[in-house]
Amino acid sequence: LNKLFEFNYAYTNNRNTSDKKTFNYNTVTGDYDIKNLLLTNSFNNTFEASRFGANFRVQEKKYNYQVGLGVQMATLTSESYQAVTNKDSLTKLSFTNFFPQASFNWTPSRSKGIRFNYRGRTNQPSVSQLQDVPDVSNPLFVRTGNPALKQEFNHNVNLNFNNFNILTFKFFAANLNFSTTQNKIVNSIDTLARGIQLTKPENQNGAYSASAFVTIGMPFKSVKLKGSSLNFTSLIYFNRDVSLLYKQENIGKTLTLTQRAGANFNLKEKWDLSANASLSYYNVKYSVNKSLNEDYFAQTYSADVARTFTKPGI
Repeated sequence: LNKLFEFNYAYTNNRNTSDKKTFNYNTVTGDYDIKNLLLTNSFNNTFEASRFGANFRVQEKKYNYQVGLGVQMATLTSESYQAVTNKDSLTKLSFTNFFPQASFNWTPSRSKGIRFNYRGRTNQPSVSQLQDVPDVSNPLFVRTGNPALKQEFNHNVNLNFNNFNILTFKFFAANLNFSTTQNKIVNSIDTLARGIQLTKPENQNGAYSASAFVTIGMPFKSVKLKGSSLNFTSLIYFNRDVSLLYKQENIGKTLTLTQRAGANFNLKEKWDLSANASLSYYNVKYSVNKSLNEDYFAQTYSADVARTFTKPGI
């Protein structure tokens, strides 16, 4: 039997409560017993979801694959009581999300393989991100929540290839990865008053990241250096982030290029020596606060020495 159908169901019910009570100093009693109505708030948040899924899997000698789909119906309810207005407010948002998933694995031999994976998932906002009451722990940097936040939805795609030659001990691996988030919860920074900054979470689209790397491992041909090798890794990473800065969409782009090289030596099965070097280039650009733009290089060097005092197997 090489084919399999799978059906699943999951129920989620998360409840969170935050009760903030703030008091001002009373010069008459010498105690903090005057209620600050503006900063007093009772908040209840409920996330309830039902998820149905189905998967189909095929298993063959040299390959297998799986495709599936999940459907989730979710409700996000926020109840807030503001002491300053003596009123209750109710925010209720409903979502229907699809969770497609797919994977493919091909292994023509024990030492060679290709893997492909796709996953989708949601992230609901936290209670602190939803609670719409100011946090004035630092009077110059005020934070508040947003009960109208939507949940995030993340897509991730990964492709991996590896090959190991058991006769020559040569190793090669390559990887590609891409991830993007819809309705990503980001910080919106604005001015509340002169010299006072307000930070509030908002939903934004357009954030994604991509990366790729290649690793090569080559053993030394000398018999005296059996078990020793040289390793090289090349990596590229790009990230596009989104935020709101004084009501303007602020796009941050980060490019990272890294080259690593290392050597491992095994001497007479007693000494293990390794030396590694890494050179990275970083380029960071912002569309609004361009004063933070920068590009620079970073270097890293390391070395390790290990001594074995007992023979292997003892």
